[in-house]
Amino acid sequence: VRCDTGHPGYYLAPGSDTRYLCYGGYRYPKYPSATCTRCRSISNCETYSQCTGPSNSRCTKCQYDRGPGQKAYQLSSSRTSCTQLCSWRRDSKFCYPGMCEDNTPSSCRCAPGFSEDNCLTIDTGPVMHYCLGKLKRIVNGAEADTVEAPCTDDVASSFFSYTKMRPDVNSQVQLQATWETRFHGPSQTEYPRPYYIYSHSIGLISASMDWRHMRGNTRIRSGTIPCGSINADNPKSSMHSCTKTVTMTDTPQPGDSLYFTLKSLNGGYVRIKNYDRSSGYTVNPPVYFSGQELTRSAQFTFDPDPPYHCSVLSRCTYSILDRGSAVTRNGHITLRWPGWQDDVSGIVEYEYEVFLLVPHGEELQERDTAVTGAQVEPSVTEAHIALNETGVYSIVLTVEDSSGPDDGNFIIARRFLIFDNSSTVEVDTSGHFPLWVDSVAGNSTWQTDLQDSTGNGSKIRVKWPGHFYNKLHRTNKFLSRIEDHQPPIPTGYEELTGLPPATRSCQAVPNANGTVMFQTDWSVDHEGGRTLTVPPGNWRNVTDILAEEQALDIPRQDGDTIRVWVRAFDVMGNVAEDNVTVHVDSSPPIVDDISLTRHEITGLAVHSSEDLFKMRVVFTAFDDHSGLHDIHWQLHDKKD
Repeated sequence: VRCDTGHPGYYLAPGSDTRYLCYGGYRYPKYPSATCTRCRSISNCETYSQCTGPSNSRCTKCQYDRGPGQKAYQLSSSRTSCTQLCSWRRDSKFCYPGMCEDNTPSSCRCAPGFSEDNCLTIDTGPVMHYCLGKLKRIVNGAEADTVEAPCTDDVASSFFSYTKMRPDVNSQVQLQATWETRFHGPSQTEYPRPYYIYSHSIGLISASMDWRHMRGNTRIRSGTIPCGSINADNPKSSMHSCTKTVTMTDTPQPGDSLYFTLKSLNGGYVRIKNYDRSSGYTVNPPVYFSGQELTRSAQFTFDPDPPYHCSVLSRCTYSILDRGSAVTRNGHITLRWPGWQDDVSGIVEYEYEVFLLVPHGEELQERDTAVTGAQVEPSVTEAHIALNETGVYSIVLTVEDSSGPDDGNFIIARRFLIFDNSSTVEVDTSGHFPLWVDSVAGNSTWQTDLQDSTGNGSKIRVKWPGHFYNKLHRTNKFLSRIEDHQPPIPTGYEELTGLPPATRSCQAVPNANGTVMFQTDWSVDHEGGRTLTVPPGNWRNVTDILAEEQALDIPRQDGDTIRVWVRAFDVMGNVAEDNVTVHVDSSPPIVDDISLTRHEITGLAVHSSEDLFKMRVVFTAFDDHSGLHDIHWQLHDKKD
């Protein structure tokens, strides 16, 4: 009679009749005095042989033994144990991709880049072979501007690109991203599939682009665009290429940002042959890998406006470009330019250039090559330069922000200075350009009209065209108008007007032969000018320096001597002085006591031509002030 099915068997208890044996799973009801005792069980053993004692159980076949090479358990050579093998069984390990070195679950070694239970965790992400974001401005269907943001390298959490692109209602803005990624599992040559692996596939299982349009902290619009038909059941082990484009429906404003994040996720599946049935196998549902996601991000920020100086918006008192005095004899110059700002991308660099200005027609223009200059970091707002050649200089400061592509937005500021440590104001000594007094008499030494103390009477007009000059300034047109800069400099960043000594601007400095100011002084005596040795110190500015003359109210009377001093200044403050002297004589000479004389007898009448021949004309002529220059006389025949 069969009993206690599933146990390894029984043996006779001590003292029983040894003529009887107990066979596995049976008892002998014919001999009730014979007691059969159960033998020891062997784990995962499916069938046993007869046992004869409590510890001599023997297994003939382990569970889930489906023939050579298809076993869930391995029977030991002593047939006393069944050792679990790597297999399809849920309580074991299939260990793939990997290998069971001793064919046991504890010896499972995953392929590089895989870990955790059954090697189902992927530890490494996909490889990004190419990644590029593009921001495009589309006008009438054509690409007008493009800014790129490379994103292949994971050098930062996000790549920032500032663009000077200025969208408007007549254009569209497109955000386009292209990326290529790949992931593949270990080779089957190195890690062949065990018999219980029906199939497996490892690669990329998803790719997408997330984007958003931000205005400050406000999300204007956003979205996600998937790429391809790959999934966990259909991984792609070859290169996966994606290009996705989105057109902005809201026109970006200065300061807005467009962000994109590109994602690629690896994964896949393993399908196991299930040998739980006594014959053949079924295929289990797929078991999925836990993968890693690769992301690359970039952003475009709109910065169409150039940097600016805080003083233009009345936010500070700094000078846009301080070069010190506009007129200097010292060639060692310190340039300073604090207060520049850019609210979006920030300032990337300053560049200062110093040009010597040269005559070009009636203007000054910059030489093609700068005398000195440098590009400096945004933290540097000061530079020291040395000028070795006298002349007029322009200092050009270019302030550039971080936008792109290529060069960023920039703005130019310009200032001028005159450096001269050698020239002087000179006085003409050739006589071609004299200092003289315009006289009615046509004689620059004598003045023939008078003026009383109330101003009644003619003015004294002193003239000196070409008499004073600064040869260096005149020849090199130091004071001419300065040519406009190209490209044009915005309003507020160029000194268009202003005169020395306050500044040197683009404006021409009014001058006469390089001199910019005349002053006059005068004095009068009745001593022939002997006391007129120094000017009295009552200098007055000449109202019209270009005329190179001045009309003066000088009270005078006959016999006076007038001395007028004129001094000329150049823009450097150099001065030259000269004077002119005139005497006053408004009355004609006096002729008196006219008579005829003969033999020293005066007043005789003339009776015949013979008498006339022998007579003399006698007269007295004199001038108390200027004296007699010459005497003319004529003899007329007057008939009745």
